[in-house]
Amino acid sequence: ITSANAKNSVKKIRASLNKYFKAIKLCSEDKQTDASSFLTLYAMSFLGAVIKPAGSYSDIADIGYGLDIRVSSYLMDMKEARLSLDINAAYLSAKEERIESAYFLSPQVLAGYSFSVTENFSIMPLGGAGYVFNLINGKKKGSQESSTDFYYNPAVSCGIEFSYNIFPGTSIIMSPSCTYFFEQNDSGMYLMVSAGYRHEF
Repeated sequence: ITSANAKNSVKKIRASLNKYFKAIKLCSEDKQTDASSFLTLYAMSFLGAVIKPAGSYSDIADIGYGLDIRVSSYLMDMKEARLSLDINAAYLSAKEERIESAYFLSPQVLAGYSFSVTENFSIMPLGGAGYVFNLINGKKKGSQESSTDFYYNPAVSCGIEFSYNIFPGTSIIMSPSCTYFFEQNDSGMYLMVSAGYRHEF
């Protein structure tokens, strides 16, 4: 083996290694791009909400008023396919005098698909799941002592979102929905209508 042959061999090995590590780097960058493009945050919505308890839940309150905040993203570069974190909170107007105050909080993950009706108006059916939390202060039936009770129950929800784009990056939206939650020995339900605006990033 001559020194010239050795140098040529080293150059070939070096070139092969460079190609190998370059291929690994490109593959890694492709994977990072794919992961980051799977879920893209694109908007946040701020809405006022009116809640109407139904079924056994209406034994606690007649109506509630609060806020609904929704953080939205779209999937795989498809703006029509949406995944959102929805958090609504409200003060409930107690139905009975024994209940001094009642508060409500519900975080949910919602999925939907937006259909464009016109250039500015769209409709999106929504469905998802989460939890319903209730904090109730007052006296239990048959008791004269006041207490604070905290309840949390799994829930499923469905609804529809109407969206109208008033100018680029800003839309007004209205979203009626129905949520059904599961208690240990019972179940409850409430209807909600929220309206406000959405800001797109």
